[in-house]
Amino acid sequence: MTDLDAVRCKARDALAQPGSLTAAHSAVPAQPGLYAIYGEAVTWDMLGLGEPPDGRPLYIGKAEESLVTRDLKTHFGDGRTGQSTVRRSFAALLHDTLGLRGMPRNPARPGYFSNYGLSAAHDAALTRWMREHLHLATISIDDNTDVEHVVAEFAKRDVQIGFTTLLRQCHGPTDEARFDLVHRFLRGGAAAATDVAHATRFQQLDAWAEAVIGLRDRSLDQRVRDRYVSEEGWTVFDYQEATRPYELIKILNYGDLIHWGRQRGKVLDPDEDEYAASMR
Repeated sequence: MTDLDAVRCKARDALAQPGSLTAAHSAVPAQPGLYAIYGEAVTWDMLGLGEPPDGRPLYIGKAEESLVTRDLKTHFGDGRTGQSTVRRSFAALLHDTLGLRGMPRNPARPGYFSNYGLSAAHDAALTRWMREHLHLATISIDDNTDVEHVVAEFAKRDVQIGFTTLLRQCHGPTDEARFDLVHRFLRGGAAAATDVAHATRFQQLDAWAEAVIGLRDRSLDQRVRDRYVSEEGWTVFDYQEATRPYELIKILNYGDLIHWGRQRGKVLDPDEDEYAASMR
C-alpha cells in the first residue's frame, strides 16, 4: 500500500464516523482537513430526499485553513449563510419546511444573488435545525513534508487592506508589478526561446492576457451566469452587475481604504465606514 492509499483509507474511515455538533466543539481541531455532514433517515425525509440509499453523507467538503473556522463557525454559525454553500444548500431544501426566504446578503447593495443570505430570524432558524438534525465527521490533514510554513493570524481589516493593495499592484498603470508589465516580460522571454515549446508558450500567454482583459469587463460570476442563460435558458440568472470590475479597480487605484478622495462616493455613503463598505 502506498502512502497515498494509506491516507485515503484513513480519511475514509474517519469520515464514516460522524458525531454530534456538541461533541465537535471540543473535538474538531483548528487545522486544515476534510469534513462530512450526515443526517438520519428522518433528516433525509425532511429535506425531501427520500430514503437514504446507504450510509453516505449529505455533504463532503474541505477546509483549507481550519476545520473550526470553516465548519463550526461558518457552516454551523448564525449570520454566515451568504458565505456558506452548505448553509445555502440546506436553506434551499428547507425552503418550504421552515418557511425560509432568501435575500441579498448585503441588502444595502443587492447583487450576487446566487450567494444569497437570510434574515437574522431565518438564519437562526436554519442554525437550530442544522444543530438538531445533522452530524459531523472530520479528519485533519497533517503536513509530513520538511517544507517550512509561516502562518500568521491577521485582523479582517488588515487582510482586506492587503488584498486591496494586491489588486492595485496587479492593475495599477504605473506599478512595476502590474499584470501588463509582467506579461510583456514573459512574452519577451518566450520570444527568445527556441525549444519545441516555443509556440505553446505564446498560446498560453495570449490566453492568459485574453482572460484577464475579459474579466476586467465582466466578472467570473457574471460570465458563468451569462452561460447558464445562453446555453441552458435559465433566465433567473439574466441580470447584469451594477459595476464592471475595471471600474472598481480604477476606484481602488485612487487610494487605500482610508483615503479614497473624490472616488469615495462611488463606493460608500459619506458617513459610512470604509472597512464595512470594502467587505462587500
